[in-house]
Amino acid sequence: MAKPEEKPVVLCVDDEKIVLDSLSEQLHKHLGDTYSYEFAESAEEAMEVMQELAEEGIHVAMVISDQVMPGMLGDEFLTKLHKQNPDAVKILLTGQAALESAINAVNNADLFRYLTKPWKKEDFLLTVQRGLDRYFLKKEREKQIECFRKFVPTEFTQILSRESLADIELGECVKRDMSVLFVDIRGFDNLLQQMSPKESFQFLNGYFKRIEPSIRKAGGFVDKYIGDAAMAVFHNTSESMEAVVNLKQTIKEYNRDRHAKERQPICVSMGIHTGPLMLGIVGVESRMQSTVIADAVNLASRLEGAAKIFGATALVSQKVLDDMPATKMPQGIQTRFLGKVQVKGREEVVRIHEILMKSEDTTTNIKMETKTEFEDALNRYFAKDFTGSAQIFQNILQRSKADLAAQYYLQRAEHFAQQPPHENWQGVEILTAK
Repeated sequence: MAKPEEKPVVLCVDDEKIVLDSLSEQLHKHLGDTYSYEFAESAEEAMEVMQELAEEGIHVAMVISDQVMPGMLGDEFLTKLHKQNPDAVKILLTGQAALESAINAVNNADLFRYLTKPWKKEDFLLTVQRGLDRYFLKKEREKQIECFRKFVPTEFTQILSRESLADIELGECVKRDMSVLFVDIRGFDNLLQQMSPKESFQFLNGYFKRIEPSIRKAGGFVDKYIGDAAMAVFHNTSESMEAVVNLKQTIKEYNRDRHAKERQPICVSMGIHTGPLMLGIVGVESRMQSTVIADAVNLASRLEGAAKIFGATALVSQKVLDDMPATKMPQGIQTRFLGKVQVKGREEVVRIHEILMKSEDTTTNIKMETKTEFEDALNRYFAKDFTGSAQIFQNILQRSKADLAAQYYLQRAEHFAQQPPHENWQGVEILTAK
């Protein structure tokens, strides 16, 4: 077989050479050199041709096959072909008494049309042209949908129970219990000052290219990028906790590469909360986008911001821990109770915890070693034993001055020891917008 040019291929199959010659003449005159043409005198030979073309990455746009041939019949051939190449447009050439075969091809091979022999030239060429038009229209639609997928997560189509993005309409929404994770780069504004606009975009894209697989590997997907922050959604809390482990490892490896290139290492902050989410499509008919709306989103974002204050890599709400079976907790992870917070404007008080991973660094290891003392000091703080609380926090800081949470509560305890809080004080910290 002569190697065709890398153009879409029209394949003709018939056991009579005179028929193949007629097809070749009519197709060449009508379509010219826009396509490559292949000819086979049996279904078996045609399958070999298809295999060779596939190995060379050449697409078959159309297959025109006779029905009655030695060996495999036309409808059987097209049915087998359809399983391997469903996109190819299929035309069956039949005798007057082969209607049953055409129906079989329609049902099992997505037959575009069947023509009876001898065919009318005008009818044949019109059928070929319309079939090729359909093929390229479908390819263009697939290309557009693939482009849309870069802006709207594929998972949205699944959650909204739609087969493709083209089926999604404005205003569609669904309610699901899911987990939300925010991850943000600390001190990003300072990093920006050291980079040109082009360098800042290259940096962000390189960074997101690293963290997105860590999120997807855990079973989640990125809903949106907000500056240097990413918001990810997970089906359950176990997935979100696994993502924290993945992200910590990813950032560690990323910083190793940055160090080798004499670049400043980065630190990230994460916040996770879980609860009912509304996932849907907002905007106007000419400009739509997917979005997630829920209190869980708001709190997860605030926890990410609070992680910076407490010097934590990741903060999670009590509900995350309550919803996750102990057997699902990733190995090597501990949690340290970090206090009670409330989002400004909301009545709910949320207990939060810091995620610690063994042997991350000296500061983290000391946090794990002093976890019992820290939580004891925090309980004394809530019980308004500010002097006793402050003493324990001081002891912790003697071992690690980098424990920002201990610093934070030491300052608060010393302040309240001098100026006691109001009678109804419960030690709740208010989280405001970042």
